[in-house]
Amino acid sequence: MDSSHHKVIGVAPAVAEGGRMCCVECRTTTTPMWRSGPTGPRTLCNACGIRYRKKRRQELGLDNKQQNQQENQQQQQHQQQNQQQQHQQQQEQQQQREDNAEATSAVKDSSSSSNSKSSNLQVVKKKRRVSMGVEEAAFLLMALSSSSTPPLLHG
Repeated sequence: MDSSHHKVIGVAPAVAEGGRMCCVECRTTTTPMWRSGPTGPRTLCNACGIRYRKKRRQELGLDNKQQNQQENQQQQQHQQQNQQQQHQQQQEQQQQREDNAEATSAVKDSSSSSNSKSSNLQVVKKKRRVSMGVEEAAFLLMALSSSSTPPLLHG
């Protein structure tokens, strides 16, 4: 049986046959506390009032549990992204250290071995290309920020 048949429209609480108040939803006459419902104050029994309020809060998006869960998920995703970025930065720094160490050792070892000269020369050239790129970028940045006249592009 649908409970909507029992709903009473109006502001006054429903009155049972004996002149006692009754819940507009379930028609109970005894409850520890009367609660407000869609038809006004003191129209729902305690149980129906709690169900009504919970349903209403969910409809309005005021359910704290859902918000907390969403916020926790967002925080976890943000932390994971930060960890991935830190890991990537650490890998890049490690690669730069290895490149620097190879370039330094290549310069030191270039005088001792004639076979490794070509590979050492490649490492030195690679290092030079990286530093030239940084120097060129710094030069262009200084030129753009220091004068109002159009900078001369180099290269």
